Amino acid sequence: MKRSFLCIRTALIGISLFAVSSCYYDDSELRGRLDQVEGKVAELEKWCTTVNQEILSLKGLVEALENNDFVTGVMPSEEGYVITFSKGGNITIKNGKDGQDGEDGKDGEDGKDGKDGVNGVSPVIGVAKAADGLYYWTVQTGTGAPAWMTDANGNKIRTTGDEGDKAISPTLKTGSELGDGYKADAVYLSVDGGGTWTKVSGDNGTNGTDGVDGTNGTDGKDAVFAGMDNSDPDYVVFILSDNTPDDLTDNPTLRIPKYIALGLDFFSGTTPIDLSRAIAMDEMDGITYQIKGDAGKVRVSLFRQTNDGWLVTVDETNRKIDATAITGKNDVTLMATDNAGHNTFYLLSLTKNAENDGTAAKPYRIRNKADLMGLAYSVNRGDAYGGRHFRLEADIDLNGTRWTPIGGEDGSPGFSGVLDGQDHTVSNLKIEKADVFDYYGLVGKAVSAEIKNIRIESPKFEVLKGMDIGGLIGGALSSTVTGCQVTDIEVNGKNCIYIGGLIGEAENSDIESCTVLGGEIIGNSYVGGLIGEVNAGTVLHSRAACAVSAENVVGGLIGMAQQVGTITDCSATGNVILTGAQAAYAGGLIGGNSSNFSAQTIMACYATGTVTSDGNGRVNLGGLIGRNDMNGATQSIVLCYATGDVSSATHNRENYLGGLIGASQQQSTQSIQACYATGTVSTTGSYDKNVGGLFGEYELYDGVARMTGCYTTCNKGTYGFGTGSDETHLTLTDVEIIAGPVTGKVSDMNRAASGVPYQYDENAKIISME
Repeated sequence: MKRSFLCIRTALIGISLFAVSSCYYDDSELRGRLDQVEGKVAELEKWCTTVNQEILSLKGLVEALENNDFVTGVMPSEEGYVITFSKGGNITIKNGKDGQDGEDGKDGEDGKDGKDGVNGVSPVIGVAKAADGLYYWTVQTGTGAPAWMTDANGNKIRTTGDEGDKAISPTLKTGSELGDGYKADAVYLSVDGGGTWTKVSGDNGTNGTDGVDGTNGTDGKDAVFAGMDNSDPDYVVFILSDNTPDDLTDNPTLRIPKYIALGLDFFSGTTPIDLSRAIAMDEMDGITYQIKGDAGKVRVSLFRQTNDGWLVTVDETNRKIDATAITGKNDVTLMATDNAGHNTFYLLSLTKNAENDGTAAKPYRIRNKADLMGLAYSVNRGDAYGGRHFRLEADIDLNGTRWTPIGGEDGSPGFSGVLDGQDHTVSNLKIEKADVFDYYGLVGKAVSAEIKNIRIESPKFEVLKGMDIGGLIGGALSSTVTGCQVTDIEVNGKNCIYIGGLIGEAENSDIESCTVLGGEIIGNSYVGGLIGEVNAGTVLHSRAACAVSAENVVGGLIGMAQQVGTITDCSATGNVILTGAQAAYAGGLIGGNSSNFSAQTIMACYATGTVTSDGNGRVNLGGLIGRNDMNGATQSIVLCYATGDVSSATHNRENYLGGLIGASQQQSTQSIQACYATGTVSTTGSYDKNVGGLFGEYELYDGVARMTGCYTTCNKGTYGFGTGSDETHLTLTDVEIIAGPVTGKVSDMNRAASGVPYQYDENAKIISME
């Protein structure tokens, strides 16, 4: 494998002794002259000192390379240049000097003319980068190839020392410095801090007879550095010597990057930001920054802030600063750190909604994603903003955002303010593979809040386990929601309960003029196209048109309605699927409906989607309502209808399927007026005694019930009732079966007590019930 070596060439005065090159020098003439000129030993010692200093300088350059250091200054000096580094310390690069002329050779002794003495072999000391990316010392002697300089154990010697060890640099000394046992005019090398010394030059040539005068010594060349180039704006280039001093193009070089003072400029769009003034975030389209004097990779981070109610983030990829908050002031200190470890600090005085106070006249403005995230951050940290007003002023796209619901985190009080969307759209709200929040939605939890006129587009929820999932609100308590819309929702919550296209769970809340259009919702239980569960409150003028499926309780509009006072002018047109293996309810409009004490009115509502069960559990399926239990509460169902088919794939004696209501259990006064069902009602197998065009089962334990002006086109049951129905105290007026085994009108049908025959007039046709 070919390696490129950086070499240090050294030079004797008048004679080339060492070289930073790949060439080799004959020093036999030098040995002869040193034998004759004792005074040159002192100059040799001085030269060794200079070369040792230059070896340390080369080591300093390698340290700078390995430590990613930068040159901060190049200052001329009498000897050359002083180079300073950003991480501390400096080195001196000395200029090379011409050597003196060599002296005449000594006459040979008696005999034949002697040949010139052979030069001693000059070593080339250098550095090279090994396969591990680190630099190690090398040595080249004679005509041999450069080799790794090794210690007593045969290990390469790292230029800057191994981790945990102090680096030891090669050292040169003359024999005269070392004393007895060493040749005074020879040069020795140590690689172990002076523990051992190896002679690397200085042997004499043999004497001949009557030798001729020796040739003059050649001019000495630059000892280590041939020059330096400081013209590059980004680097200082150090040119090392080789054996061709007049041609620097092929010399080995070291390039050390220059340190350039770091700075940041801040912008809003393309407009520079003046940091000496307060920065009104309401007027900014975000804050970006540009780096000037970028010395390597620069890190920008939040150092501190004075208002922890703000969420300040630094996007280093896009060089953008997001400050998410609703109102107030925050002095933000940013820290920029360059590759040299130098820090620069910047103070940004941020304000938000400074001219607004959260009143109805001056609501806090939400203009972008950062503002919306700021609201979520503040509420999750404990500020419910009770009674304060917020207003969306633009459409907001959350694509690519890891959304945290407003009031969705554990311990949050929830949002208690007024949020007016002004018919703006929040799109691409996504919460995927999550089980970390208590509530899921744009607003996680709303408590005594008012939320209106917001459009949610293409929300997507993939929740591994949890509850209270809604396209707009996860859970609403004592709140009002009006004029809101969710389109193209996707919810995958097979292990979750309380899921709705608009609201997961609503308690004592009023929902009006809201719509869910398109999409699919999958859950475990209490799943509805609009609301998963409603407990008390009202639902008015609202629609759902999405597919829903669940294992237990599921409805096209509402999964489960409990103690709900009024459901008026509402509809569901999506298909409803029940998948469970247990007792379960499914309805085209409402899966399960019950009340123990509150009077209830369901008026002018309809469902057109199919209602099916493909599980093997005991089911209550209804085109309008799956299961209807009124235990002490007065109920009126008026002007309602269902047109979707109702079917079950299971054969179970306790399945109850009705074109209007699957099963109804009454212990109160009930009135059903002008209602009808036109879908087909069917079940797999021969057992269909609890299947009816209007009701699969009807039980009236106490109270009075009256049905007026109702009809079904399904041919199942008697007068639209499954044969297991009990008409105790039930009065049927103008109940018409348009198709089926029984036709005609029934009026004043009642049974006073068990065992008493039915009473009927001349228009009634009675078929006894089993």
